[in-house]
Amino acid sequence: MIKPFRCFVLTALYLLMLSAATAPTGKTKRGFEALAVFNYFEAKDLFYDALKRDSLGAAYGLSIIYARNDNPFYQPDSAFRFINIAGRNLSSSYPPDSLKYQELGLTPNRVGDQLRHVDSLFFEFAQDANTLETWNNFLKDHRTEPFAKTALELRNNLAYRAAVEAGMASDFVNFIETYPDAAQLAEAKSNYEAALYSEATAIGNVGSFSTFIANYPSSPYIVDAENQIFKYFDAKNDPNELLQFIRQFTQNRNVNEAWRKIYLLEIKQFDPRAIAAFTLKYSDYPFLEELQNDFSFAVTRFYPVKVGDRYGFIDEAGAMRIEPKYDWVEPFIENISLVGLDNRVAFLKKDGKLITGFTYDDGFSFREGFAVVERDGKYGLINRFGEEIIPAAYEELGEMSEGLIYLERDGLLGYANETGELVIDFQFEAATDFKNGLAVVGREGRQGFIDRNGEPISDFRWDWIEPLPENGVAARARANKMFGLINRLGNAVLDTLYEQIGEFHEGFALAAQDGAYGFIDERGRLVTESKYTYSSKALTESYFNNGYAKVFQDEKVGLIDSTGRKVLPAMFEDIRSKGLDRFAAKKKGKWGFVDATNKVWVDFKYEEAAAFEDSVAIVKMKGRFFLIDWKEKGLSDKYLQLDRVGNLIYGGDTTLALISKKGEPITPFIYAEIKVIDDKVVALILPSGYADYFDRSRGSYLWKHND
Repeated sequence: MIKPFRCFVLTALYLLMLSAATAPTGKTKRGFEALAVFNYFEAKDLFYDALKRDSLGAAYGLSIIYARNDNPFYQPDSAFRFINIAGRNLSSSYPPDSLKYQELGLTPNRVGDQLRHVDSLFFEFAQDANTLETWNNFLKDHRTEPFAKTALELRNNLAYRAAVEAGMASDFVNFIETYPDAAQLAEAKSNYEAALYSEATAIGNVGSFSTFIANYPSSPYIVDAENQIFKYFDAKNDPNELLQFIRQFTQNRNVNEAWRKIYLLEIKQFDPRAIAAFTLKYSDYPFLEELQNDFSFAVTRFYPVKVGDRYGFIDEAGAMRIEPKYDWVEPFIENISLVGLDNRVAFLKKDGKLITGFTYDDGFSFREGFAVVERDGKYGLINRFGEEIIPAAYEELGEMSEGLIYLERDGLLGYANETGELVIDFQFEAATDFKNGLAVVGREGRQGFIDRNGEPISDFRWDWIEPLPENGVAARARANKMFGLINRLGNAVLDTLYEQIGEFHEGFALAAQDGAYGFIDERGRLVTESKYTYSSKALTESYFNNGYAKVFQDEKVGLIDSTGRKVLPAMFEDIRSKGLDRFAAKKKGKWGFVDATNKVWVDFKYEEAAAFEDSVAIVKMKGRFFLIDWKEKGLSDKYLQLDRVGNLIYGGDTTLALISKKGEPITPFIYAEIKVIDDKVVALILPSGYADYFDRSRGSYLWKHND
């Protein structure tokens, strides 16, 4: 299109004269007749001649000529000037001469239509240019709709886009102040707050966030600023750092969370001594009532019971503490139990409150304050408050150990910390829990140690490495089918000299080579002669227990002590020892008892015999079991079954009972199974599957099921 331009044909004096004319003239009429046959030259001349007496009709006609682009006079600026002259004279011409103008086809509506048409020409120009300047110029002079409204929207949108592209807080302030009625005002204010927060805290340290909070207390980003400060102190998982945060930022909304995090970090195993120590150390802990409850629950043992078809819990006094309402329950670990209902699981505290809903398909016991959960075949991690620290989105998860847990994604494993933050990237093919500051990981089919920072501690030349044993000096490792030992620094303390190394027991392990074995210590030193006959049976049975180890020579068994000294010669078919000076020994298919001097105390006449414990031993003769004392005195009746569970003895024929060391039944012979629950209580399982509880410290029932 031809862009409008300003035409200075009319002088200010001439326009003043025209504004006084109010009546249509013959020239005006002839001008419209010429215009009707597109005789623009004659029409233009006639309209100009008529302007002095008829500023309404003549100006309207001239506006039409200048607004049409099918003649050489096309000038939108002039069209706009003349339609405005016509508009100003409408009030003086209507109604006095309205009939005459209506004969010419000129009405107020026509004047308005022409003004909108002229405005449309300027709108098209502004739209083509699409700059703030052209839109602002348009809006100064043109007010007809829909052009004014549309122009305002386009102008504001253009200005807002410019502010967004610049992105500074000052740009949004300028937009808000310049265009207070813009539709984007709310969004602009929101972006201003975001930009202001970003600029004010660009350094990203605690000081910048603190200053922001002080300077802009009403900002919607105060919450995030406070969270960032807390995150800085929380990142190290250090109670001292969190305590510093609490002392320094008393008004921060995360103070309570910091206290709870300190509690999680300090109370790893959730035992009463740890809780008592925590109370002394943090006397201003704000949740003392919860702490007292935790202590009370930590020192109170709970046992699952089944009533009808539902499970609940009793305490150690036999009182019902949690009413039976679950399909199944597991024992409390770290004061929390996993319970099931309608094929879903949740976690339950000893106060009977659930810390999660029944939102998981499966779950695992708490360890170090965290538990693994499963949903839709994926694994996640919750803390003792039921919060998902790691979402249930991973293919595999280990257990929290020493503040780290391995997790698998897309076939690779990495490690996250107690906040769920990935601290060792997904890069390993295999991984284990951390023990003693180290974890075993696999890469390209080989294994090695890494530390808590993910740094390799050993080379990756091993086919297999066992996790470093608790308080252990060295771990077993295998390369090219041969075994050696490596220490916590990743150094080989024993080269791969052996075909097999057994598990360490009491500081010693079997080490086999060329069909013979001896015992080595954790530094790889051979502490006995390598003269014993190696076999798979020797691997599983030849280890130290209570200071003695059974050893195999050819097809005979002997006994040595931890110095390697021979205690019993290799002349027996089997030996059983519990660390006492009376050993059960088998000879010519029969069992008897000998002492450390190989003196026979009980003749070899029993079909089975267990080592002496608590001055009594279980023996079998003629297909039935009974108890004997040191003097081989029979203490009990004879049963088809007689065995130990912990330090208890139980036995019977078709059903079982607890039996004292004197051989006397303590309970009726009505049970199908006996299970040790802890050092105080055993579960006596009835044939129906229900359980009675027996308090062995008091020698009485804790709970009896009523069928």
